[in-house]
Amino acid sequence: MTLTDQKSSDKQNGAAGDMTVIRRDILRLAWPVTVENILQMTVGLVAMAMVGRLGATSIAAVGLVNRFTQLIWALFAAIGTGSTVLIAQSTGAGNQEESRRIARSSLWMALIFMSATTLPVYLFARQALMVFNPQPDLLAVATSYFRISIWSVPFMVITMLTASILRGMGNTRTPMLIALGANVINAACQYVLIFGLGPIPAMGLNGSALAIVTAQACGALVSIGVLFRAFYPLSFLSATKKPGMSRKVLKVGVPAAAEHLCWQVAAFIVTRLIVGLGNIPMAAHQLGLQAEAISYMPSAGLGIATTALIGQSLGAGRPQLAKKYASELVRWAIVITALAASVLLFLPKQFLSLLTTDREVIELAAVYLMLMGLGQSPQNIASVFNGALRGAGDTRTPMYIALAGLWFIRIPLAMFLSKPFGVKGVWLAITVDLFFRFFLSLWRYLPGNWYKKPRLYTEGNAV
Repeated sequence: MTLTDQKSSDKQNGAAGDMTVIRRDILRLAWPVTVENILQMTVGLVAMAMVGRLGATSIAAVGLVNRFTQLIWALFAAIGTGSTVLIAQSTGAGNQEESRRIARSSLWMALIFMSATTLPVYLFARQALMVFNPQPDLLAVATSYFRISIWSVPFMVITMLTASILRGMGNTRTPMLIALGANVINAACQYVLIFGLGPIPAMGLNGSALAIVTAQACGALVSIGVLFRAFYPLSFLSATKKPGMSRKVLKVGVPAAAEHLCWQVAAFIVTRLIVGLGNIPMAAHQLGLQAEAISYMPSAGLGIATTALIGQSLGAGRPQLAKKYASELVRWAIVITALAASVLLFLPKQFLSLLTTDREVIELAAVYLMLMGLGQSPQNIASVFNGALRGAGDTRTPMYIALAGLWFIRIPLAMFLSKPFGVKGVWLAITVDLFFRFFLSLWRYLPGNWYKKPRLYTEGNAV
């Protein structure tokens, strides 16, 4: 049931804004996203544990390639975020036909995006990786891995777009189930293709890349079927009759894409700094990123749920309900983050020992996890603040905050501190940036103008 349908029932039952209902709705949306993200991170950890047995060079190679994969995802975020916000608001307004047009236009843009990125990256993989100035052995291993794993990107884009659309509709369970199936396939293929089994030869790191492609392809096939069923009939050709819808999606989503892009450019610079310090610091950084990711997955789920619930509430003309959702989501983020951060602060070496047997890498990566444990609370609470702003149609403010933190704090401070403190100085700069951006997000969120004067993009509203 959408929020539009709930209006009359709330009036009859006197339950409008009731905290029990609010918590139920949050849990309904947040837990599948959280489980989905945890599954993805868990499989990532399992894969990294297998790759970790191949040595520090293989770990570092995965880290370099991931920078480019994340960059591609950052560019795609314009479509994904725009779709989520617009469909959430149109769903709240009860406009199914507009949701259908948004889905068609988004699919068209995704197809164009995939065609423009995959083949060029494959052809120039080695040249792209040279931007990090890696050692020759690292460059060779990373290039081979990159040229296989890049073919997972078209499938990943389809799966992620489907998830964005369904989440905007308030359906977070289906993306979770798709991710569950894909991740089970990925985990099984990782073991078989890395180490070999029976007639299948051991392929090492290249086997890990092939496993990712296989799993993403399976997820994409299911996603397409789900999407066409949700919007049946969903004609591609009719999308060309509504060019304005594509512009609307991009207008909402480009600021979010710019935010993600800034993140990834900053990550490029940070990675290049760390690569210059040697393969061991780079391996420690990559393991730290992998281990850290699972700790903020619950709050990441809350951030996605925030965008959907706020968008639906405001699309249905219920700003006070949007405020209540946001306040409760912040409280949830505080509690969950505290639990996650405690693992990073007090059990870093035990966690990392599951991923590699290299003691030097473990000792160094433990410092990263402890610093990130300090930054978990501000980072994840800010994700809820920013999710509320995006749901209200304000995708620019999170972008500006990211720009300020990354380019005025993280990058210059990392360059300065890396000289006396090495990779630990880089990690300290990241932690300072997390606190800085938290206070900026809090400053924008607290006045409450975001829900009093939302920017709506549903049919009939100004854009």
